Amino acid sequence: MIVLSWNCRGLGNLGTVRTLKKSLHEKDPSIVFLMETKFTYTQMINVNSHSLHFDGYIPVDCSFANKGRSGGLCMLWKGNLHALLVTFSHNHIYINVNELGRSETWRLSGIYGWPARHQRSQTFQLLRRIAPGTNHPWLCVGDMNEIMWT
Repeated sequence: MIVLSWNCRGLGNLGTVRTLKKSLHEKDPSIVFLMETKFTYTQMINVNSHSLHFDGYIPVDCSFANKGRSGGLCMLWKGNLHALLVTFSHNHIYINVNELGRSETWRLSGIYGWPARHQRSQTFQLLRRIAPGTNHPWLCVGDMNEIMWT
């Protein structure tokens, strides 16, 4: 299974959508996590139905939490998966994933960390808060907006 995570810095540009579609064709991911879509809920649904064609999706509106036209997240997946939303915010989408024909559930968190230096510790507070309390596998993808070491 391939999971693709991409900070697209806005999907309003046709070149960006073209690049995304090319990556989707080349990589053929089962799940995609998009950050900084800069799209509303309705715009993201339209892009999926007209250009991306994923069977399931959870968009987080860019205007969520009064952020204006910044932000925006979307988790998309193919029809061979069942995804259940656990929680979301303007900085994350957390889902439980089941592959059809398999019994094990695994967790996926798409994270978009706080970009302001003085708020970056909130990214790791978020990770601690949403960390699953089970032994199920957990995958975190995204942009933490943090350099871990150099």
